[in-house]
Amino acid sequence: MATLKASQLGIARIQQARKERGWRWNEDDDTCFIQASQILEPSRNWDTGGPYAYGVSLGTWKRFLAGKVPISARTFQAYCQILGLNWQEVVERRSSRLDPSQQDWDEAIDVTTFYGRTTELQELEQWIVGDRCRLVVISGIAGLGKTNLSVKLARQLQDQFTFVLRRSLRHGIALPDLLHECITFLGEQPDNPPPDPLSYLLEVLRNYRCLLILDDVETILRSGQLAGQYREGYQAYGDLITRLGQERHQSCVLLITREKPRNITSLAGESAPIRDFQLGGLDVESAQKILQMKGVNPQAKGTFELIQLYRGHPLALKLMATTIQDIFGGEIYEFLNQSTLVFGDVMPGIFHDQLQRLSPLERAMINWLALANHPVTLQELRQYLRFMAPSTSVVVATLESLKRRSLLEMHRAELGGIQFGLEPVLMKYVTGQLTNQFYQEILTFLENGELEAIALLKTHCLAELSPQKKWLPRQWLLTKLTERFTFSFSLATNLSDLVHTAQQRLAQTTDPELGYLLLNLQILGKALAD
Repeated sequence: MATLKASQLGIARIQQARKERGWRWNEDDDTCFIQASQILEPSRNWDTGGPYAYGVSLGTWKRFLAGKVPISARTFQAYCQILGLNWQEVVERRSSRLDPSQQDWDEAIDVTTFYGRTTELQELEQWIVGDRCRLVVISGIAGLGKTNLSVKLARQLQDQFTFVLRRSLRHGIALPDLLHECITFLGEQPDNPPPDPLSYLLEVLRNYRCLLILDDVETILRSGQLAGQYREGYQAYGDLITRLGQERHQSCVLLITREKPRNITSLAGESAPIRDFQLGGLDVESAQKILQMKGVNPQAKGTFELIQLYRGHPLALKLMATTIQDIFGGEIYEFLNQSTLVFGDVMPGIFHDQLQRLSPLERAMINWLALANHPVTLQELRQYLRFMAPSTSVVVATLESLKRRSLLEMHRAELGGIQFGLEPVLMKYVTGQLTNQFYQEILTFLENGELEAIALLKTHCLAELSPQKKWLPRQWLLTKLTERFTFSFSLATNLSDLVHTAQQRLAQTTDPELGYLLLNLQILGKALAD
């Protein structure tokens, strides 16, 4: 079916008519959608909050008001009617078919200032143009610049496609609404809702060379479980992604995400039409340009160490460059001489959001990797987690999940085998959180003795098991804890006595659920006595 959009003069008339009616769609006032639905399907009853008639949505209303992208003729005419306008007087008189290389970027993302990523752009271009991949996933932790990279790539390749459409899933758009927007944008909306919109879209993708970019895919995935599982109500996205990858078409779909959907693992391959691109940090030269842009001398002493410390993370480097400039007079070396890693006030929020998505076992594993303060083997991880009693298969599945979330570093050990660790900045954040939680749990337990109020003290340890099977105190952690107790412990009784009393009370307990608690009290008591 033909699509229509308003002329420049028509846009002005539409905006004036909307303003006169005071229509701003929100949850409390969707009058315009109800009235348009009544025109399109008068035999049905339409209620506030939706659903609405086929073709009526927030997306088509926004595009109708903006006049940049055509919508279906039926919906265009209905919107004009509810505004009291003659659609023939506001419509653009040029061809109602989409212009070549029609583009809808969803958001005005500025990539005019863009550093590096030359190798990444070349590889992705080869996949999309040379290898004609149908589905490409770009994944990585927050702040790496995945969105900017995808937009930069699409801008470079836009002439290779008839249509370029970008949509963010940040607000959890339902799949039927997304499919409707895609079909409408491509100018192929039928008179009536297709019985199978996904199959209809795939047919369009076979007929035209399209670039479809879906950003913020992680928002349709579950939190609190292993990575890659779809949220309730969004499971149909799994079918969308599978069919986009498996069925033949001449288009390409880019998925941008912090964590990969689980079905991507089985689909992707080096020579398959589905590829998985794990984005890392910037190279040294590009990272230096970011520092220079922020006013920091990129050749100053300590530059290389700073870039390595933050793994070339663009956002972290921008934030730290500001701190170096404002607090340390632009001296990188002075900044690095501090006794602790600094990550400003933005990175903690990013880490918090990503760690909130973890399953309980994933969070325990992240905690242990941070406590170890160095890469560890699978066998060591199993030893650490023994009081949580996961099997080897569960531990491996959890490691795979952390890898899908881009939170895990893997290292090849000198004597062979693989070790697992965390990036330094993430490790610093996690150890800070652990110190606070240990402190609060110790304080709570010593004050009221309730075992139900503690968790970390049972499942995590203040000491590390040496190769000789001896428990060695984690001195860096104990120092932080004893300093906090020294300055803030307010109970009248001596803290060492309280720890000793708790040890005696629990000494006769054989409950396996105590986990590391007795050992932790022993280690803490010794540290306080010293």
